[in-house]
Amino acid sequence: MQCPEGQHWVHAYFRRAYFRADNTFVNAANISAHCHGNPTSYSFVKDRFKGGYPPRWPHRSEKSIKWTEEQRERVMEALSALPPELWDEAIEGVYRLGKSIAFPNPASWGTNTIVLYDEAFNSKKNLSRILAHELAHQKYGSSPRMAQDYRRATGWGFDVDEKTRLIYIKQRKSGYVTEHAKENAAEDFATNVDIFYSIPTNCNQPRRVHIRG
Repeated sequence: MQCPEGQHWVHAYFRRAYFRADNTFVNAANISAHCHGNPTSYSFVKDRFKGGYPPRWPHRSEKSIKWTEEQRERVMEALSALPPELWDEAIEGVYRLGKSIAFPNPASWGTNTIVLYDEAFNSKKNLSRILAHELAHQKYGSSPRMAQDYRRATGWGFDVDEKTRLIYIKQRKSGYVTEHAKENAAEDFATNVDIFYSIPTNCNQPRRVHIRG
């Protein structure tokens, strides 16, 4: 079906109830086939929806799942609620796998690859926050200068065991928003980013932050 410029064709599907990024509740409904206005993330993500299995993915027991119309529309909407600074052009694909080996983990990141599991589309989950977390991992992993700046600013570092001469991570002292963030500086950064974009503010305008690459 040919749609007017600035729109894309959406096949009919059943939309399950869910919460948008701003916590607005969306009722379940049967969606008719129609031309839909392109969200702001459309040009970025439309060719990055990938089927099959991610190349070089280490968890070979995880099952590949086919994208549904509903899921693609949900991802585009959720991405559009996030700042374009997080949309890293180096990302090669966004994949759908069934159940994470670390269930109930909703998503994972590999170099230039994002994987969304079934749990990411749980009606109680904030898909924008999930995507923000994985996109933050991508940003941290692909921007050494920014990662170094973050470690210096927050107090993460490295130390050497005088006996074994092994290098180990030196945690920052405080300020963690979750226990999981204590794992390493990359996880700390990703958690801070997803929390930043998921906590409502008193402002009418969405939050924006400049992330230097």
